[in-house]
This record gives sequence, C-alpha cells and structure tokens, in this order.
Amino acid sequence: MKGINPKIVEMYNKFVNEIFNADIKITNPFIYMTKGDIMQLTLNSPFEDLIKHSVSCTNYARQSTPNCGVCYPCLIRRAALNSSNLFSKDSNYRKDIFSSYPAVNQKSKTLIFDLFRFYKKFQQMTDEEIILEYFDFIIDGLDPKKLIEMYRRNGKELEDCFNV
Repeated sequence: MKGINPKIVEMYNKFVNEIFNADIKITNPFIYMTKGDIMQLTLNSPFEDLIKHSVSCTNYARQSTPNCGVCYPCLIRRAALNSSNLFSKDSNYRKDIFSSYPAVNQKSKTLIFDLFRFYKKFQQMTDEEIILEYFDFIIDGLDPKKLIEMYRRNGKELEDCFNV
C-alpha cells in the first residue's frame, strides 16, 4: 500500500462512501515514511530475508527478471535498501546501474536524470513553493509539511545511494 498515491486513497474513500453511503476510511500507516524508513523496520526481523523476493518494478509483467533496475520504483528501491543497510539482501536486476557502464537505453537514461532533477529541484524549494507548484500535496486529512519532509528524505536516500 506504500506505493499508492495518497490522492488515490482519498478519491477511493470518497468513491466507496458515495456508493455504499457509509463512513468507510482506508488509511495508510506508512504515509509519512520513505521506502527506506519502512525497510529499516525489517532489520533483524524474519522479514529481512524476504526482501530478495519482493518486487517494486513497473515493468514486472514484461520481463523474466523481477526488477528492471531503471524505472522509478527500482531506483527508489535501490536507494531505500542502501539507506537501511540492506543492499546485500537485494535481488537481481535486469540492468544493474551500478556496474561499470551498464547498457541503458536513452529512454531509461532520461527517466533516471528526470528523477534526480526533480529531487534536486525539490530539495532547493521552500515548503511554500512546493505547495504552490505541486498542489497534490494538499490532501484531506494529511499534513502537507510532513509529506514534503518525507519527499525530502526520499531525495536524500537517492542522493546518498547514487552519490549525486
């Protein structure tokens, strides 16, 4: 559920309440946590060994290797595992962007650079500038400042992992 945009959860809650005329609310207890924060919870637990079997990849259904290694979720996954000292528990990737010079196509390179460009810009903006530019941070029942802080921590995880 971590990967679900909070706006989608908000819209789903409104939809379900309209259809069933009931006060049903789905919540996400991890909403203000980065993937790295969540991975930290698995340290020294029975779940630690399950990491290599987990999948974050957008392209999962179209390939034989569970994680492609170059889509946004794969990059965030690598950064999360690095920040929580679980990098060695990770599974194989179709493209290992940490190899000396991986064969990554132009589309993948563009996605990677766009992700880093976004987080670099995000780190330099004030909270007010972020809210004005990315109004999706205004979600019923959620604290936009906490969401912004979570995004900043996520950007730091990426920076630390990829030495950007």
